Amino acid sequence: MGPTGVPSSARSPFATLLRRELGRAFRARHAVALIAISLMGVVLAFWLPGFPESIHRFFQRIFQLHGWPEIVVANDLAGLFFFTYWVGVFDILAIYIVPLEERYLDLYLSKPLRRGAYMLARIAPVMLIVVGLGIVAAMVHWLALRAAGLDYPLRVYLGAAAAVIAWTLCLVAIVNIAILFVRDTYAALLVTSIPMAASILPGLIYMYRPDVFADTPLLRAIAVFPNTLIWHPDFSARWGLVLAAVFCCAALVLVAAAGKCLDARDVT
Repeated sequence: MGPTGVPSSARSPFATLLRRELGRAFRARHAVALIAISLMGVVLAFWLPGFPESIHRFFQRIFQLHGWPEIVVANDLAGLFFFTYWVGVFDILAIYIVPLEERYLDLYLSKPLRRGAYMLARIAPVMLIVVGLGIVAAMVHWLALRAAGLDYPLRVYLGAAAAVIAWTLCLVAIVNIAILFVRDTYAALLVTSIPMAASILPGLIYMYRPDVFADTPLLRAIAVFPNTLIWHPDFSARWGLVLAAVFCCAALVLVAAAGKCLDARDVT
């Protein structure tokens, strides 16, 4: 009998694997990452406003951020994206690449379990960890803003943070598909850097060449992410959660596509 009183043989292979993966999903490295992301927000909230006025003018002129609250939130969102993305990426490697490289992936797939079900059972806890880390860290960042006396609208912050967390989840789901087409960790790490680089590239271009977007305000509003969520607070407050839901749905579609891709892969 299992711990729930249900005979182990009566549980489906998917339920058994999912239960095991959920049971060991949160590990010491996630606790360390959560502490690091949270402390980043606290440090930024109390430290950045003490910088010289020249730093304020830099953010105002280059990034069109007006006031320390906007500057701190922009840095919070960038850090939230960066840290949670890499936490998710390293967990994703354990689904396909590491078992393949260490030659025990076939042990998973030899069970009476469809490959799509295997993919879902292994990635679902990763997605929960990414979302959980993002939500808890964002809450700490908001409390740090309040404690530091930085006034920023709560609805705008919630919408922007939710969109960033969901966007990160979507990129992690893209990585999960992309690494199915490589066969070693080194190549996988190179591949995982591409979605993040593509995501921040418009912002880097805007930093050095804002004139590129001068004649295309719509492109700037879409591509320079996540700063656009701060530039358009009304959109973030009204549509941020909706945008987050769209990104989450896209991530689920990508997970299903990854299961299909795994079905077609030669894992020997």
